[in-house]
Amino acid sequence: MVLLCDIRKSQIIFWVNIIIIINNLQKINKKNLVKTIGQGTFGKVKLGRHLPTNEKVAIKILDRTKIKDQKDYDRIGREINILKKLRHNHIVQLYDNVSSRKHIYLITEYVNGSDLFEHINRKRRLDENTSANYFLQIISAVEYIHINGIVHRDIKPENILLDKEQINIKLVDFGLSNTYNKGMKINTACGSPCYASPEVIKLKKIHHLILN
Repeated sequence: MVLLCDIRKSQIIFWVNIIIIINNLQKINKKNLVKTIGQGTFGKVKLGRHLPTNEKVAIKILDRTKIKDQKDYDRIGREINILKKLRHNHIVQLYDNVSSRKHIYLITEYVNGSDLFEHINRKRRLDENTSANYFLQIISAVEYIHINGIVHRDIKPENILLDKEQINIKLVDFGLSNTYNKGMKINTACGSPCYASPEVIKLKKIHHLILN
């Protein structure tokens, strides 16, 4: 119990320091933001480093000047609220979110490997045991979010990250995710066209869970 309390205390101190750094934007420099590791519609994902502990995190920095539509703000808010609810070994963890006048920051767990799409392209093919291992982890994550009334709606190799050892996966990018009620059907086109089901392309009403 003492150990758990010490860990919790350490985590609190860690994130208080991160938030202080982010709220004082002049303190964000090359020492705190190591490099860009991703690019999105509304901003970049930076590799962040907490200087006292050298702990690495991913910081998604959304530029408010690029967010023109209220619906986009709604989607961002929904993504944050959903990630706050989720705690699973194979889902990227949101540590905290911070807002300023110009930016919205999502501080998440850093996954230090490539995405599954890049990994498959590099390897050309995966052996059966490796494929089964990834599949079981993906199914575990999907089952967990469904139990919690959440649907991802954009599961694809690019949104599955691998650790450095290429053994464990993390499901990421909940930007199109949503909550759902039992039996609910939708006819909204969402996700990536290359991975969408025929029903989604044809805008047919289908159950939320089929989207995954």
